[in-house]
Amino acid sequence: MLLKATVIVNLLIFSVSGSEYLPSEADSEDSNADGNDEELDANEQNNETANGDVPETDDGPNGETETCTGNDDDGNEWDDIKSTVRQFPYTDNEGFAIRRTMMLEFSQYLENYLWPNNYVTGLASHEHMMSIVVMLNEKFRERVPAWEAFKKRPENFPGFFQQMLEACLGVASLREKTALIVFLNHAFNSMEVELIREQVKRLVSLSMWVSLQEGRREQELKKAPKWRKFWMKINKRDSPETKQKLEWERKFLHRLMLNFIDTLEAIPSKGEVSGETIQYCERFLELMIDLEALLPTRRFFNTVLDDCHLVVRCYLAALPHRDDGNLFAQVSLCTLCHLVLQSNIKMYSNCLF
Repeated sequence: MLLKATVIVNLLIFSVSGSEYLPSEADSEDSNADGNDEELDANEQNNETANGDVPETDDGPNGETETCTGNDDDGNEWDDIKSTVRQFPYTDNEGFAIRRTMMLEFSQYLENYLWPNNYVTGLASHEHMMSIVVMLNEKFRERVPAWEAFKKRPENFPGFFQQMLEACLGVASLREKTALIVFLNHAFNSMEVELIREQVKRLVSLSMWVSLQEGRREQELKKAPKWRKFWMKINKRDSPETKQKLEWERKFLHRLMLNFIDTLEAIPSKGEVSGETIQYCERFLELMIDLEALLPTRRFFNTVLDDCHLVVRCYLAALPHRDDGNLFAQVSLCTLCHLVLQSNIKMYSNCLF
């Protein structure tokens, strides 16, 4: 009861002043000291540091060294959070720490520390980027405004979004990829926000048909002659300096689906499968469902999805036939199949009439 009361008091203090987060390790040692000499020496050393006699150095989220003294109250107010950015959002065996995430969201970790003063395009670490991703996912889970911090400082958002896209196709773990997929899903569902729309519209425009096979692309362009005119303009507009970056963006979703198929087909029909793998597959199908359900995204994405034979390969995989793949098969896969068929019917009817 005393511990619970202490936590509640600290939360109230933070909500009022905005300068305290959680009891520091030094405070915890002081409260639990049992009189032994080593702890007393440690406490004396901490007291000397707090009086400004010895400067402390701490590595920031981007690897730089930050120096602060105990005389400056603002210098120590984020000590716990600075140490958290190197550990959050990871735990040893439980995936993402839900309680820690909720606590940091309550403390406005994203608005006060991660984004406004510390994220710099090209310098931010992978852990820093993942912390932002997880905190924004938590905001959506709690149904609170999620993009306000990015609107106040939008100049670094394109670099952050590009780093996030590269991590989706990189060597990140399945736990990280699942969080990235959820973030990407939130971004596609927030196209009413201009800042987000400017980043995601390039991934689902007509130019993404560059990933189609040549014969399939010609077949689709014959059905809609006006799209052929736009296709010719896109090819002429590309400059040699930006062509490589544009090609990477246009093929992003296609490569993302191929990576998913590799993970899905690696699941055996019998034997143990990690929960992270199953959750990643389920979250990925949720992203595909939303892309098919949204009118601004499905127009050109539906053709790329069909060209990858994603639905067929999902049905032929082992996961839908496993006992732990019921949610994947009965809900996600069936919904995606229904949306694909519905989109194809509408597309072909528009071409005929």
